[in-house]
Amino acid sequence: MIKKLFDRKIVFKEGIANFWDSKWIIVLFLYIMAFGLMSTDQYFGKNTFVWVQTTYIGLISLLLVGVIAFELNLLGKSKGINLFIQFFLLVPFTVFLARIIGVPVSKYSSFEVLAESFKKYIGLFPFIGNLINDLIDYVLTSMPVFIVDIVRAPGVFLTFIILCALLSLSDKKNFKIAVIFGFFIYCIFSIISSMPSSGFLSGTFLLFVGIALHYKDVNHTIKDEIIIKKLRVINDKAERVSSIRILKNMEENSKISDKTIVSIVKRVYNEYGYSGENINLIAQTITHRLIYEHNLIKIIFDKDGVFFKPSYTDKKYINPLGEISFWMRNVVCFIFAVIYWINPITIIPDFIPVIGKIDDLLIIMASSNPMIRYYYENQKKED
Repeated sequence: MIKKLFDRKIVFKEGIANFWDSKWIIVLFLYIMAFGLMSTDQYFGKNTFVWVQTTYIGLISLLLVGVIAFELNLLGKSKGINLFIQFFLLVPFTVFLARIIGVPVSKYSSFEVLAESFKKYIGLFPFIGNLINDLIDYVLTSMPVFIVDIVRAPGVFLTFIILCALLSLSDKKNFKIAVIFGFFIYCIFSIISSMPSSGFLSGTFLLFVGIALHYKDVNHTIKDEIIIKKLRVINDKAERVSSIRILKNMEENSKISDKTIVSIVKRVYNEYGYSGENINLIAQTITHRLIYEHNLIKIIFDKDGVFFKPSYTDKKYINPLGEISFWMRNVVCFIFAVIYWINPITIIPDFIPVIGKIDDLLIIMASSNPMIRYYYENQKKED
């Protein structure tokens, strides 16, 4: 089994292997065709769709593709021609989302009508009315368009915030897949209810065929490559086998105790004919090397005692772009939370004493929590 692990060649039966794999041409062609066909939908006409709102729709697209490709590693390795195809997926995917969650001109412009009606109503209260009118005029005339769009197209903005919040709730792979799957189910029902053109439906079909051909879960492949690369320097075969079995046990059980490590090492060394009494010392030496020389495991402390976990499952080891995706998602979410906080028009109006700040506070706390959690986890690792 060990020989098979080290001699195994990585064969990609799915996804895009490299530049010489002609499948990337097919996938790219499907994405280009999907973009072209979906763009022919009457919804994207000059007088029916406001293109400035694609700022937020593009961020949602970047968020979802980033999680799928860079954090979950479901579109193959992020390198070479495959990395280019992963980024190109943003183009047709943004158009797809624009048709599903974008706001048409009639609804997009209705904010000004609503604002005028609100100004007439609030004008019955002289002092407060003048203050609110000034705030509304300030929002409409002085703030950048992408900030005004928060209140012009609140559904798009809230979709972005909700997805950011949900995808930041947990680092569990299955949870993130469930969130994305639920969002796609919503998209499918939206397509059915909105009756898009045949061109858009054809483009959507080609988009998902391209994603299906592009799909390749490479998490285990990357982990095996990391293990092989780091353990090649070990000359002693028994130590190398012990290290691999320790790491595989950790992957299966998420954590491992020092007693389990000793039993694994003892069993392996017995297989190689060693029956010495210093197995405990050998196990300690192997564990020390796995932590400090190979950087493959880390020490954790919990209520049950001291345990060891694999460290090569961290984002920076599996896919550095995954860590970038994590920070981009959470920083952008925090920035827009701050914008929401300073924006005078919110879910609960700010002019209401105390209560008016509750929604601002909750959104700021929710957006900053993942980054705070990430910071403290890294502090524990260093300690």
